Amino acid sequence: MKNPAAALFLLLLGLALAYSVLISLPPAPAGAAAPFDRGPEACASGSTRGCAVGSCGGTETCVDGLWSGCRWGSICSPGARVPCFDGACISAVKECNSCGTGYSQCFNP
Repeated sequence: MKNPAAALFLLLLGLALAYSVLISLPPAPAGAAAPFDRGPEACASGSTRGCAVGSCGGTETCVDGLWSGCRWGSICSPGARVPCFDGACISAVKECNSCGTGYSQCFNP
């Protein structure tokens, strides 16, 4: 568009229209959980339960009556390679898994 004033006008008009649509949406019901949220489940502080994020399994802990996020013990950075000794091969490496919870077998890259 060659006229900057007209372009600015159209941009502002579009933003005003988008805003009017957003404010006309009905509010979420009280206590509704956000998408992908398990919601405010009550729990006994200190209790634990299993959980997973993708293929990584972990544990959630109840803190002050609500479940924490899923956590697992990372021992390495996913994809990181470290040297290892595999029989006669001194230049072998092992690779950290996608969850950061352990290494593969030694291999020669």
